[in-house]
Amino acid sequence: MGYKLRDYQEGANRDLLPLLVKHRKVVAVAGTGAGKTVMMTRLIYDALPNTKGKIAVFVDSIDLVKQTSEAFQKQGIQHQRITAKTKVIYDDFQVYIVMVQTYLSRIKKTPDYLPGVTFCVVDECHIKTYNQLMEVYPEAYFLGYTATPIYMGKKESMSDYYNYCHVIKDVPDLIDMGALNPEKAYVTQLGANDLDKLKKSSTGDFTGSSLDLVFNSERIIDLTYAQWNERCRGIKTVIYASSIEHCAALTEYFTARGVNCRSQDSKNNSDAQRTSTVQWFREAKGEAVLINVATFVKGFDVPDIGAIILAFSTLSLSKFVQVCGRAGRLAEGKDSFILIDLGNNILKANGKENHGLWSKPRDWKSLFEGKRSSDLEGAAPMRFCDPCGFINPMSATVCGGCGYEFPKRDKEKEMPEEIKVIEFKSRRGATIKTNEGGKWKF
Repeated sequence: MGYKLRDYQEGANRDLLPLLVKHRKVVAVAGTGAGKTVMMTRLIYDALPNTKGKIAVFVDSIDLVKQTSEAFQKQGIQHQRITAKTKVIYDDFQVYIVMVQTYLSRIKKTPDYLPGVTFCVVDECHIKTYNQLMEVYPEAYFLGYTATPIYMGKKESMSDYYNYCHVIKDVPDLIDMGALNPEKAYVTQLGANDLDKLKKSSTGDFTGSSLDLVFNSERIIDLTYAQWNERCRGIKTVIYASSIEHCAALTEYFTARGVNCRSQDSKNNSDAQRTSTVQWFREAKGEAVLINVATFVKGFDVPDIGAIILAFSTLSLSKFVQVCGRAGRLAEGKDSFILIDLGNNILKANGKENHGLWSKPRDWKSLFEGKRSSDLEGAAPMRFCDPCGFINPMSATVCGGCGYEFPKRDKEKEMPEEIKVIEFKSRRGATIKTNEGGKWKF
């Protein structure tokens, strides 16, 4: 019974327990597909004989409660779930899977709701809500798992709460070892008029109303369908919308054109509808489009997703990485996935890197410490194909997206006056808009 760990997973667990004893609060960084749940459940299994108090595993969605519970069952770990439906805590369990939102609401009314916890395992620990747990259990050991050890905004870093960051495997490592598929990225950049409408909220990301103003427009909805129709026909696709209203508008647009399509949002769909929609999407063969508003970001494992469309903009690196990672898993007949970025998430309007490619290497330890300069991250330069928007390695002589043969260029060459910014204005075509001039370095 139990999981057979890969060599790097066994090595990670051997490293983490001593690091936890030494540093007490440790973040473990593992990219999508690294087998985080497998490693976590085995580590808890190994730690049980030497743990005097209770072990609490905190998650932030019902999907992750179910996923973690199934992993514990396979590992043979007896446990108790704590969700909104749990009324009583039984003392005959040592391990608890806890829905953090439920727990924090109950702890306000009952301060000793789950006493005796000496070891807290925090899934998706880059979510700031979890930091309240450290006040409840000041003497406990904390082990946080995440693919992105970075907070939104610039005021705090994860190193303000955790003492050590241990990188297990990042996305490019997993791609190199054949555990993940790389993306084939296409970029269509917003123009200056759209960018001027985007406003920041107090959380550090764009406000919902400004996102809706840009993306829930006839022009961007036309563009979203046109890009899907051109590149994703016949492929299982997830579209991330910018708002509930935008999600509804996209669903109506796609459905009216005969697309096998469903949507999910936190306002209009019940848990039962969510379960039904997920089952439909899992079982769908070939063309199926699932449109949502940040609903399927964590704990959503459908390996045969073949395309992701970002119909929103975000300043959050964590959100960008998590969303793109939904399509990275391996599946039969799949060696890559299509990533269409409609919101300047990969590149800025001036062609410079924003978050960069999903598969790029990142210096997570420095980001954990709050250092945010892109100079840290060692990004390989990219070559943008004007005809199709495909992102190529700088060494490419022919576009991997459309076969366009790149003209030979000097290392530094004057642009004809102005830097190109692509602004889509029609359903199927693109017009080239220009702004300030300067040098373009290749």
